[in-house]
Formats: sequence, structure tokens, C-alpha cells
Amino acid sequence: MHDHIAFLDEWGNNGLDFTKPGRAGVPVSTHFIVTAIILRKEQLSEAEAQVEAVRKRFFQTGPIQSAKVGSDDKRRILILKQLLPVPFQLVLFQFN
Repeated sequence: MHDHIAFLDEWGNNGLDFTKPGRAGVPVSTHFIVTAIILRKEQLSEAEAQVEAVRKRFFQTGPIQSAKVGSDDKRRILILKQLLPVPFQLVLFQFN
């Protein structure tokens, strides 16, 4: 069996009272999404190097952020294609 490592991120509000406003008056989200990037520990250095090369190419000095791509779908597809060879699996869970 291989040792794995996971990086998690979440989006949404985990509260169940949808009548209350969320932060800054924004309504509470009706969905909660958890995303995990999973890879073998022995591939971590390789994956980091590949992702860093993509970051430097498309984002220069800052982090990789979808907001910096905006609505430029051609650029988004190009970035995603560059990430395809990175040895990781993507797992998503949506709760509503």
C-alpha cells in the first residue's frame, strides 16, 4: 500500500439556518463543497515542481487563483491542460 497525502479546500457555509444572512449580508449558501487533491507521498516533490512551473508561467509572482483567470476560458483551458501531467487525483464532494 502507498502512503498518500491530501490537500483540502472548501467552499460554502456549513450553517443550516438559511433565513439568516451570511457574511457581509450575502445569503447563506445552500451547498457546501469539499475538494481534495490526493497524491502519493513519493510523488509530492515531482508534483510541486510541475505545479510551480505552471504557476510561474501563468501567474508569475502570485498564487494560482481562479479569480485571476476571470472569464478567460481559453486561458483557463490552457492552464488546466498544463496541469494534466501532474500526478494527482481530484476528488469533490457536494453537500446540499
